[in-house]
Amino acid sequence: MRLAFWTLVLTLSVSAQEPSQDQIRSLVQQLQSDVAQEREKATRTLAEIGIPALAELEKAAGTLDQEGVARVRYLIRLIDVRRRLGPSAKTILIDIEQRLARGEGVNAFLEAAACDVLGRRRHPTIEIADLAALANFAIQEAKDAQEKTSIMDAVRVRRIRGAAAGVAYFLKATEPDVRRTAIMTLSSLNAVEQAPALVPLLDDPSDRIGTLPSDTLLEFRSRATIPALLERLHSSKKGVRQQALQILIRLHVPEATPFLFEELQDPESSLWRGTDELLWELNENVLRLQMLPLLRSTAANTRRSALEI
Repeated sequence: MRLAFWTLVLTLSVSAQEPSQDQIRSLVQQLQSDVAQEREKATRTLAEIGIPALAELEKAAGTLDQEGVARVRYLIRLIDVRRRLGPSAKTILIDIEQRLARGEGVNAFLEAAACDVLGRRRHPTIEIADLAALANFAIQEAKDAQEKTSIMDAVRVRRIRGAAAGVAYFLKATEPDVRRTAIMTLSSLNAVEQAPALVPLLDDPSDRIGTLPSDTLLEFRSRATIPALLERLHSSKKGVRQQALQILIRLHVPEATPFLFEELQDPESSLWRGTDELLWELNENVLRLQMLPLLRSTAANTRRSALEI
């Protein structure tokens, strides 16, 4: 009896050990077997092994036949899905792991985040962390402007803060409306940590973007943007310089003040409006003394605004 017990313990402990790399390599090779049953069994076994099989799967991606490569890609994605997705989504959404592994992330996320006609969540028990994971899978797969916009609309409505980094990826989209929606979504999520990604859009050529990036940067007031904004003070485009300067002054960056006085010598500058408030925010009387020469300007607007300051 005692011998049988220890034999059972030994058998279980051996079976619980992770397979060797040689065993994993053998299973990977079976993904291109001529026998369908062997391919299916190898796929199931590698899926069960999970993360320890990733290295061999990634190495084999360029060496197998078309069937084998397709299965490798499926397994890599399936293992990633299982690692990132929590139990609430796995329990509620049928076959969610397999759907995501097959590349159906957009529809899966929109289903998970959907509301009924009364505005009630269809799956209220799915945790926000799982929604964020699903949103990021969807963002990776979105192909056109409609899919991208639908994803961001759902992120904004459900306030999925964990998808902010993925939404920032859409700031580089070729479609202006997608970029605009991405800015609005980040603003709605108060995703201040994504502020540096907004700075390049100060130079966006589309009328659909306009001053939305600078308005959002003024709202965020992130000091992480200062180096990139200082670089844009040397832009050849006047509008970019003015927007960067306005944000820097609001951030109380002393390096920006020489550029401010240079800008204010232009009587047509859009920065004249509210400049007194900007200087008061800097709270340095010596800067006001530097305004005195502008009182001798030949431009009436320049003299009047300098006097008010």
